[in-house]
Amino acid sequence: MSKIICDICGTRYPETADQCPICGHIREASEQTAEDTLIQDIEPLESHEKVRGGRFSKANVQKRTGNAASYDVPPARSKASRASETARPRQHEEETFVEDKQNRKANTILNVLLVVVILALLLVTGYIFMKHILPQMNKPEPTAAPTETIPETTAPIETEEPTYPCDELLMESTEVLLTEYQQKWLINVKVMPENCTDKLTFTSENELIATVDSEGCITALAEGQTAIIVACGDVQVEYRVICLFPGVDIKPGETPTDPPPTEPPVEKTVTTNYVNIRSGPSAAYDKVRQVHKGDKVLIYEEVTGEDGQPWGRLEDGWICTKYVK
Repeated sequence: MSKIICDICGTRYPETADQCPICGHIREASEQTAEDTLIQDIEPLESHEKVRGGRFSKANVQKRTGNAASYDVPPARSKASRASETARPRQHEEETFVEDKQNRKANTILNVLLVVVILALLLVTGYIFMKHILPQMNKPEPTAAPTETIPETTAPIETEEPTYPCDELLMESTEVLLTEYQQKWLINVKVMPENCTDKLTFTSENELIATVDSEGCITALAEGQTAIIVACGDVQVEYRVICLFPGVDIKPGETPTDPPPTEPPVEKTVTTNYVNIRSGPSAAYDKVRQVHKGDKVLIYEEVTGEDGQPWGRLEDGWICTKYVK
């Protein structure tokens, strides 16, 4: 790296500096580097004694020109003036350093504020985008309202429902004994198949002795026997009804004016499991239902049956009194 020779004090300093670090002389463009001076003055210096000093010192001027009177030497400066000139650039450098430090601090604060403002703007922009713009982007486009199409009305097609004729009528018993005037009895009958479409009907052959309604409920009116015809489609079954009123003489077609007084029924308890209730006072009659041990029954009267056993009359049949207490 080349060096500059100060024209005032002769000090050599790097060519990157703008002024002499010793005397403070500001560098001029016409000043030569140490290499240029060395090349120019190599021959004169060989014949003269080397003398310290700057380019404008008296001895060096005489060496170069040989005539000291023709060269104006600048006046010599005092030591104090040179010290003040030396201290001035140092003070200027310190002030420049302090100013640069303050400028850097101010620039740092401004940069931080700028980053904060940019982040705030990004947050506000993101919020506006997520809150207002994005829902509008995802919103489906409106579609045209569907046009109402009136279906063509066609006349309903009449279809015949399937019919299921009756195959069989099932009954627990085919006869009943009624021992009181206007005593009622319901015929239990089951039609097969269960989805049969035929109508079930009940008809009494002699309504003076007993009548029957559409539900199969029999009402005793006079002593005698008759049959109830249970019909469903092409299937028919006879249900025999025996009306016998002990102590009451009622002819068919007559109604008693004062029915005979009856004693209150006696409550008894069944003592044997699976006791059958019969339709008449004998084991030969059909089974109506069953009672079990511990059941309570009301016995209205007791008679000796056709089989020689004691029987008691209930509301819906007869029970052998050997099995009650």
